[in-house]
Amino acid sequence: ARPISNIQEESLENAWNNPRMRAIRKELLLGIKSKECHTCWKHEEQGIRSMRQRTVKDHIRTFGNVWEHMDEEGYMPFKIPTFEAKLSNLCNLKCRMCHPVDSTSWAKDWGAIKGLMQKHNKSTYEKVEQFNIEKKPYVSKWHTDEFWEEFKILCPYFREIYFAGGEPLTDPLHYKVLHYIMEYGEADKVSLRYATNMTKLNYKKDNVLEMWNSFKRVHINISIDGTGDIYNYIRQLGDYKVVQENILKVIDHPKLYKIAGALTLQVYNIWFMPEIAQDFENMGIQLHTHRVNYPKFLDCRVIPPGFKKKIEKKLRTSKFANNPHFIDAINTLDGDMTNLIPQFIKFSDTLDVKQEVFLSWRDLLPDMAKEMESYNVR
Repeated sequence: ARPISNIQEESLENAWNNPRMRAIRKELLLGIKSKECHTCWKHEEQGIRSMRQRTVKDHIRTFGNVWEHMDEEGYMPFKIPTFEAKLSNLCNLKCRMCHPVDSTSWAKDWGAIKGLMQKHNKSTYEKVEQFNIEKKPYVSKWHTDEFWEEFKILCPYFREIYFAGGEPLTDPLHYKVLHYIMEYGEADKVSLRYATNMTKLNYKKDNVLEMWNSFKRVHINISIDGTGDIYNYIRQLGDYKVVQENILKVIDHPKLYKIAGALTLQVYNIWFMPEIAQDFENMGIQLHTHRVNYPKFLDCRVIPPGFKKKIEKKLRTSKFANNPHFIDAINTLDGDMTNLIPQFIKFSDTLDVKQEVFLSWRDLLPDMAKEMESYNVR
């Protein structure tokens, strides 16, 4: 959702029941589409299952009818059962659809394409400028004593912590959260959920495979976005073989509840979706998808109609065609954004040179590249 508060300006306890938060609770219970949740409403209008639709039943099953504890003004007790811990932008990869706000490794490449992003990813551009991230890549607001004191108060009530980043498994703050819950909370009642690139499994003396034994269960979404050369192209500085090795270390962990490969659908990888799904099946992990929203020129609707038809045929005739994520992928193609092809080409060519890639996007998708050139009017 769009930001509702800032812990630099008010305490977490005040943020939990500030006027806008209380209004959103009441709006959602009345079926009013709160503006903060615009991404879910947009996906549902496209015929794509939104995060709201994918998770609401699971949340009710896990946490019960929590709205019964809300008063008429929208106040809720300061006993938060679930917490999404996006701790910092510390990350060891620089994925193509990412940016310096979510990855410290992106900062040195930002200058090559920031003029393009100023127009086509304005909110990210403004954040990079606001926090001077090009010169000071690391961003985190979790280093105040006040925050950790409030966090300590909440620890006994947590039943689920969701880690994202940056990359949580390389972030010392992630391990600090685990230690706090183990010391001040009831770790054996807390489930852990991760969005991780699975390139690392430890930080100094802390090893997650050992620490997870203290918790109830672990649910992992591995951000992969491809296999082999596709992975190594999209997820720059990553090595697909290392990720495969780490998956094998994790998959038999006694506290592992569910593990999935999270595929961010975009221009670079949707053609390869059947091969990616097959590789996931071979490794014993489920397929999960979401899609790029920004920068807009990586949206699958940018793909030219001729190549888009080939993709749709390939998805519909795949052995995975009835998988809901394949149906979502087909719906993701619905719409024409070919006017952004020149921006896609400029972005991709510029970064291919800047990052000195082993294989370019033109090498990976030669047929699509040929069709795109006819749209590339400068």
